[in-house]
Order: sequence, then structure tokens, then C-alpha cells
Amino acid sequence: MRTRDNVLVGVVLTIGLVALLIGTVYLARGGLESGYPLYLRLPWGAGIKQGKPSISAGRGRLRW
Repeated sequence: MRTRDNVLVGVVLTIGLVALLIGTVYLARGGLESGYPLYLRLPWGAGIKQGKPSISAGRGRLRW
């Protein structure tokens, strides 16, 4: 291979690895959706309805 070909292969591989790293970090931090669903069963709900947001111990909203 010529030197120009080696440089081109190195540049393409570097760009691919950087894109893979950025994509992995983006997905690991929940980049496609905000938050995450949390499912639980309660023995007593006291007016909680399915699909309505609620507060759990003051730590934000839960999706039922």
C-alpha cells in the first residue's frame, strides 16, 4: 500500500471509532428518550390511576 492509502485508512478508522464512542455514551445516558418507565405493584393505591403521573418520596414523576 502507498502512504496515502495508509493515511486514508487511518483517518476513516479514527472517525468511525470516535462516532462509535460518542454514540455509545449518548445511548448509555438515555439519549433516545427522557427518563425511563418504572413499573411497580402497590398493595394500596389510594386513588392512583394507571397512566397518571405521580410523585414517589419527592423524587420526581413515575409513569404507571
